Amino acid sequence: MTNPTTAGALTKGARVLVELHDHEPMTFATDPTTARVAEVHDIEKAGRRRRVLTDLGPIEAGPTARVTLAPTTSEQAGQIPPLATTATATLSPVGCLMTESVVRVNDQEATVPAHTQDGSAAALPRLAQALAELGYVAASAWRKLDASRVAVEVRKQ
Repeated sequence: MTNPTTAGALTKGARVLVELHDHEPMTFATDPTTARVAEVHDIEKAGRRRRVLTDLGPIEAGPTARVTLAPTTSEQAGQIPPLATTATATLSPVGCLMTESVVRVNDQEATVPAHTQDGSAAALPRLAQALAELGYVAASAWRKLDASRVAVEVRKQ
């Protein structure tokens, strides 16, 4: 069974249940059946608020925000679905999307459009559109792998 606690009581190394959102910041999970497990790497205090840095990205919350700790045994942890797969995207040498940028998921790939169908030239909507062409959506925040690649955990649409 999972154990409830608060953001103010978290420590480094704790495993917490989080919810990943497509276009919103990650939050602590309210529904364990759709949650992912994240490991706490650090906790920063900003006034009364806490910035919890996890392996899946940061979460900002007040010290009394409810947090559910993840199961600790491998048998219980197996009940929480893992992130499906990782997608990568190529960047220019200075770290920008370019006309030759490609998103890859397993053996599939799609070219990142210069503009979205809505006319946006912003990077995240363009990457989301390329993922959608492959039948995936982002399930975490994009993170830099090296100077010419970024990665994101994805799930099927």
